[in-house]
Amino acid sequence: VNNNQDFYAFYVNWDVNSERSLRRNIDEIDVLIPQWFDLNSKLELKSDIQKEIADLAKKHDIKVLPLINNEVNGKWDQEIIHNLLNSPAAQDKLIKNLHQQIKQNGFDGINIDFENLHKNDRDKLTTFMKKLYSTFHADGLMVTIDVPPENPAFDYINLEKYCDRMMLMLYDENYINPGPIASSSWFEDALSSIPKDKLIASLGNYGYDWDWESQQGGKAV
Repeated sequence: VNNNQDFYAFYVNWDVNSERSLRRNIDEIDVLIPQWFDLNSKLELKSDIQKEIADLAKKHDIKVLPLINNEVNGKWDQEIIHNLLNSPAAQDKLIKNLHQQIKQNGFDGINIDFENLHKNDRDKLTTFMKKLYSTFHADGLMVTIDVPPENPAFDYINLEKYCDRMMLMLYDENYINPGPIASSSWFEDALSSIPKDKLIASLGNYGYDWDWESQQGGKAV
């Protein structure tokens, strides 16, 4: 993913290939987005920070923006985000805890990866991002958000005001049924509505092996 000269790389704890790739490409990466935070059904922040990976990134002058998501047991949990966005108290607590963790660990900011949102929560997501942005920017910390193309739950124009970078997820247009992972017609509108100085084109380095006879999702390869 490229923004002018900046190369962003996502990293996960659960795949040994992710660490291998990080070490192999360490000199090409400007910003690392490790999947180290998640939100549970009680709206509590859970962290799984790998200090050795954080130290490796810092040693190579790579900014670290940990990712927080709403994935539970392999599924994007819509109810968790709905409950969060409808509770100002829960939002304030989460933002405070995130801010503390980022500061304590000497990280550079945060990446928000909330997926499978209900379209009725669209404006509430923007309100949450405004609060988060205000708290983090007061401390000189970066705020980034991952957004899918063509999704009515995301107000791209207003969200852009409350983030430093917007990662446009150019993958998974099709994953249940056979089809392109990211056809150009699917993401052209989103590309044109996000300012180029904030846009990060986020690419998936995988494909799917579909069983044409079954109704199951494709197997990632």
